[in-house]
Amino acid sequence: MASISVLYDHNIEGTEELQDKILAFIDDVIVGEFGAELLDAEKIKQGDIAFDFKVEGYVINGKVVTYSNYIDITLKVPFIVVIYKNKIIKLLDKHVPKYFGEQK
Repeated sequence: MASISVLYDHNIEGTEELQDKILAFIDDVIVGEFGAELLDAEKIKQGDIAFDFKVEGYVINGKVVTYSNYIDITLKVPFIVVIYKNKIIKLLDKHVPKYFGEQK
């Protein structure tokens, strides 16, 4: 498996609110925009989120690690999916400000 990892700023104060925004982001963007089937999404330790989804027959594992002013989104993808890395990052870049605030 290969990894795609990106960092984004956020302007959300509370851990619970941030987790809820991340879950909404996963549902609206990953499922809604990518057309993926969400297999699992759960809140884990210290405000982080783990999720799994299936798109075009590929299972992708994701994790969002939260920090006080930024988030780290990491996707574990099959090697064949890495060819879509730029497309995935552009889609994330397009939607992140709507959920987490303008990027610095």
